[in-house]
Amino acid sequence: MDVERILDALGVDIIKSGVREIKAGCPVHGGEDPNFGINAETGMWMCHSHCGGGNITQLVARVKGIKFGAAKEWLKELGVVSGFTPGAGGRLKKAREKTATKDKPKQRPCPPYDNTAVPTWATARGFTREILKEYQCGLSRFYGALVIPVLQSRALIYRFNPGRGGPKYKFT
Repeated sequence: MDVERILDALGVDIIKSGVREIKAGCPVHGGEDPNFGINAETGMWMCHSHCGGGNITQLVARVKGIKFGAAKEWLKELGVVSGFTPGAGGRLKKAREKTATKDKPKQRPCPPYDNTAVPTWATARGFTREILKEYQCGLSRFYGALVIPVLQSRALIYRFNPGRGGPKYKFT
């Protein structure tokens, strides 16, 4: 988006134009001091006096005294396809690309567990061996924990959740 061209069409006198920010007198309240700044990439603007801020479409609507839809049409006539696109900024786009290319940590699969052995604390809490066998529970020697697989409706193992390092409940 060519923000300088839009500001020129609005009749804004640009005082200082940088790579990322353009400084000017505020076109909303008509100030001559460079207290108005607009991002050259995204079109987000801010008046440090008292007018507030917003996106380029809102700026056009306020300067021209028209509604938001009419401001969008004005921008289309000027050749700006979209007045404001969330995430259109270069820095944000680069950050998103960087996080997308990062290798995500791989989940460690639960190694085979012994479904013939059960921790003694499980039977001490009232679970019978029959119930634990019916639900295919067992002992994971890798994690040192009781493995309770998530089953599908046909009693097939759907997935394992290896759990955390401590007890699930606070006082167990």
